[in-house]
Amino acid sequence: MTNSEGSVPIHTNEPDLLPKILEFIQSATYEEKEKLIQNNPDLLGQETDYILAQIEQIWKDAGDDDMYQSIATWREFLNRVAEADFEIAVLEGTVYQVIMEIPDSFAGEYLSKITALHPELLNKRADEAIIAVRDRLMSEDDDLSEDDDPSVFNELMDQILAAVLQVTLAIPYCG
Repeated sequence: MTNSEGSVPIHTNEPDLLPKILEFIQSATYEEKEKLIQNNPDLLGQETDYILAQIEQIWKDAGDDDMYQSIATWREFLNRVAEADFEIAVLEGTVYQVIMEIPDSFAGEYLSKITALHPELLNKRADEAIIAVRDRLMSEDDDLSEDDDPSVFNELMDQILAAVLQVTLAIPYCG
């Protein structure tokens, strides 16, 4: 897997892109990531996706599931920014996090606190992100097991949307 120098070769037609990708992955905040994307729009291109796919595979082959998942997450994030925009990609990430955090036995209680737990959902575009995540998850067979009832999932997503909208609609717009 490594060459004679002990490093892993990444094949690319744009070698100057690799340091930008690594800087993006290692940046600590969404603000830094957004600035990097604004200054380097090539981070949203096919070559970046190709490079990240290689890095993903390296970590997968090495058996490091955490690093593999981390790279896969950032790769998907950049693809979502390219397809939608930065704000929606960040909101969708939060929606995924909310779905993963919902406790089975206390879903109603959790949802009543959703905007306190995730204030970033107090955004006029949160509904757009919630609907996009729901639609994407419903279209991806591998994200819902055979035992999952799509109507239960749809109801959960509707409850998330309702919980967010209940709070956001109660906030007076001062724009």
